[in-house]
Amino acid sequence: MSTFFFVAFLLLVVSLAMLLYGLTKPVNLGSDPVDVNVEIAKENKRSLEHALASGDLTQEGFELELQQLESALANNISAAPTTAANSRGQWFAAGLMVLGIPLAAGLLYLKLGTPQAITAMAQQQEQQLVQQQAATEAGATNTMPPLAELLPNVEARLKENPDDLKGWKLLGRSYLMIGNFEKAVAASRRALELDDQDPDILAQLAESIAMQQEGEMQGEPIKFTNAALALNPNHQQSTWLSAIADQQQGEHRSAITKFESLLPAAQNDPRSLQSINEMLAVSKAALGEAAPATAQASEPTVAATAGSSITVKATLSDSIAPNLPDTTSVFIYARASSGPPMPLAVARLQLKDLPVEVTLDDSMAMVPGMNLSSFADVIIGARLSPSGNAIRQPGDWMGETAAIKVGTQDEAVTVTIDTQVE
Repeated sequence: MSTFFFVAFLLLVVSLAMLLYGLTKPVNLGSDPVDVNVEIAKENKRSLEHALASGDLTQEGFELELQQLESALANNISAAPTTAANSRGQWFAAGLMVLGIPLAAGLLYLKLGTPQAITAMAQQQEQQLVQQQAATEAGATNTMPPLAELLPNVEARLKENPDDLKGWKLLGRSYLMIGNFEKAVAASRRALELDDQDPDILAQLAESIAMQQEGEMQGEPIKFTNAALALNPNHQQSTWLSAIADQQQGEHRSAITKFESLLPAAQNDPRSLQSINEMLAVSKAALGEAAPATAQASEPTVAATAGSSITVKATLSDSIAPNLPDTTSVFIYARASSGPPMPLAVARLQLKDLPVEVTLDDSMAMVPGMNLSSFADVIIGARLSPSGNAIRQPGDWMGETAAIKVGTQDEAVTVTIDTQVE
């Protein structure tokens, strides 16, 4: 809003300056008209006196002509413009313009305009984004535009307002939600530049980088997680991420302690409670301990899915034709639909093998104790990686299924590679 009023004020000043210059600038009228008339009258008088002296004009004629000359001079002087009077009139008019134009414009704007419209667009976009996030998280359907379609508008607004901390946090969280981890990291880093004392931002950045690294918490993710916990030891998202990092390092006792500390706050959130109990089950199983009672009651349970496997048929969409060698790496994987982002089982093949059918099972776990048998619901994915890197990167091609329940498939699960990673 301040930018709008500054620009409007600047335009008003420039317009008034141009008008005032034309109104008050000095006008060169040449010699003073009064002086000119007096000189002409003097010259005429001298001519009359010469005519009288030479006898060409009588005394009576001289006096009559002189009287007419003086009368004409008086009329000319009274009709001549006065510079001082005109100058006062010009400045009076200028004063009316300086005061009247801004006042009239302001009154008209308040009467006929919409001052709130200056920020209405940005506020509406942000409100839509928040509502879309809430609907997505709740699994609701509505007629609002998809979240991905709103984000470019938010990005454009943030380019004009680069110090909008709330906007950058929201943008990073939104990109994290839709799986665009590269942009989630960029937005979260900008938010961190604006406020490095906010544990929410630190945790959000840690999670975004971890997702870029296929769930790997080592490096920057654990660094930012520890920084968030230093600011707030009870920060729930950071505690969750720290517990996952402990699991990856085989420190299951520490992971169990951290997961259990999250249980009281999750009692009224069945989805979060299930995720915590599933992770507790993984660490307890790694230590040879019984799973929590709530986890044992989940469907299906750890015991029920023990030794589970999923057959996957991976294909390449006919609509894409990546110009890549036949030896390009293909990763087929299963990951928890809610819980740790790292794959629970992975098979590595090559582009020439597609279409292919493989079976994912507990022997393909990346982290001991964190396998298919430990989770009720998983997502199956396949990724074509030109770099051969196990971590998803821009330029990769991939496809994923919706969440499926482990151990309930009678047929192979089909996943199609059809989307390029940005």
